[in-house]
Amino acid sequence: MSDEWVETTLGEVANYINGYPFKPADLSGSRLPVIRIKQLLDPSADVDYTDVDVPDKVLISDGDLIFSWSGSLASRIWDRGAAALNQHLFRVVERPGVSRGWLHLALDHAVTDLMEKTHGTTMKHVTKGVLESHRVTLPPLAVQRRIVDLMAHLDNHLANLRAEREALVMARTLFIDELTCGPLSIGGRFGALDEWQERSIGNLCTIKSGYAFKSSDWIEGGTPVIQIGNVKDFRIDSESMKSVSEEIAESAKRFRVVNGDILVAMTGNVGTVARVTALEEGFLVNQRVGLITECQTDQVDPDWLFFLLKSSPCQEGMRGRSKKSIQANISPTEFHGIPVRIPPLPAQREIAALLGAISDDVRTLDVEAAGLSDARTVVLTRLLSNSFDFPAGYDSLLVEVA
Repeated sequence: MSDEWVETTLGEVANYINGYPFKPADLSGSRLPVIRIKQLLDPSADVDYTDVDVPDKVLISDGDLIFSWSGSLASRIWDRGAAALNQHLFRVVERPGVSRGWLHLALDHAVTDLMEKTHGTTMKHVTKGVLESHRVTLPPLAVQRRIVDLMAHLDNHLANLRAEREALVMARTLFIDELTCGPLSIGGRFGALDEWQERSIGNLCTIKSGYAFKSSDWIEGGTPVIQIGNVKDFRIDSESMKSVSEEIAESAKRFRVVNGDILVAMTGNVGTVARVTALEEGFLVNQRVGLITECQTDQVDPDWLFFLLKSSPCQEGMRGRSKKSIQANISPTEFHGIPVRIPPLPAQREIAALLGAISDDVRTLDVEAAGLSDARTVVLTRLLSNSFDFPAGYDSLLVEVA
């Protein structure tokens, strides 16, 4: 690349303007939206309004660059109309010779390092001085725009993958209700409706609560234990998974899982359902996680049962039968009593195959998106450190202004 790259700091390439210190009484107006950290990061979050006359420097509009320096460190290009910026957010104004898009990428990339320099106990934050002193390598303006362009292509592809995934997830949710509950029996493909039988879940399978591990049981590097926080919809999250010794694991061996086992959250977010994969085989199940056992395979296909548990009637049944104390919980007895309608076994298998194919496509997109996200991080690091050579003849789609 060019020799014109300059070693500098974030403070030398931009000006950081803090938002207005609104008081609670200021946020009961109707004229101007007020953007706080939550609204910056979550487009669906409720917005407060103010009638307070604030300085022009804290007013934002589409295209402005915003940086959250307290709580969650994040860089965003604003795109939701005129608003006023609350304190704990900077409006970032680039200096001459600096592309706003490049600055957004530089701030986004700096977050990991800045997180290690945060202060505070109740709300972590990075000081303006620390932010401004963070070192960056500034390329020539033309190169900045090529970097922005290349990253935009990657980000668009990543956004398309995620949008395709969400569309598949929505379709799967719709099909689960239609296929597992009976209405979609076109042409008798899944058995005539009068062939569907009324049952309770307890007639089809048994659920048992996991082993009651104690906090003193946890060690580093032992047999992993699936806790309630690890049970997510359609998957098991291995992050922050705790482990126990082989001796304790042996005493809890009845609660080891195998590939294909179905797990149900019995406490908290009751009704969350996940399936064990080969990656989790041999793990143990903690209390408050329900393990489906003893499926009556002459009546129910386990693959179909998994999708049935995600249907609206089953989800509503679990929530409706759960008791509420400190948090919602459902007992095995209440779980077993949930009524369901089941089609003939061949139809169950066909339905499970259709829904399983959609789930396989969702997982494929997850893997592709995760791989592209990792690649994005590597590419961005190289682009911002002058260790990436653009292909010969690369021409940015963005208009370059000298």
